[in-house]
Amino acid sequence: MSNIEVYNVNVASQEVLITPEQLKVALPMPESVRDTLVASRQVIENILDRRDARIVVVVDSARKWDVIKEGLLVGPAGSRFEEWLQGVGLRRQDVYITTLVTERVTKDNLRTKPKAEVEYAVELLHQRLAALQDPWVIVPMDEVALTALTGKRKLSKWRGSILQYT
Repeated sequence: MSNIEVYNVNVASQEVLITPEQLKVALPMPESVRDTLVASRQVIENILDRRDARIVVVVDSARKWDVIKEGLLVGPAGSRFEEWLQGVGLRRQDVYITTLVTERVTKDNLRTKPKAEVEYAVELLHQRLAALQDPWVIVPMDEVALTALTGKRKLSKWRGSILQYT
């Protein structure tokens, strides 16, 4: 630490502060306070990382516009999605959006991917969903997402249904 005094008409006095380590020794933190601090930090981290979303939307993969604009559901499909959200009083930030596969692929390419690759993508999707705090609703936006989440096919047959996801 430097003992150089600063001259500034806006500074009334100057004092050298103790180091963080000295502060920890002088004022030890009780275990209960530490637990509360750690839990509070985790809540804030979950909010910032969007792991606290109650509504989850799953699409098969990023679309052309998603790649260009670096987001999910941001092109023409995103405009329609925004309309649906507004129609039920929600905003985009109220929803966690994820994909089955992280790279941009067409539906035909996705259907012809090796089975092991698709199974791995499904497993990663399940891991992402398991990392969320307490989602109330998971919405598959296409047949590929529906199959990955439930094993069911024919999205039009299941539209509006409440299905179990575990």
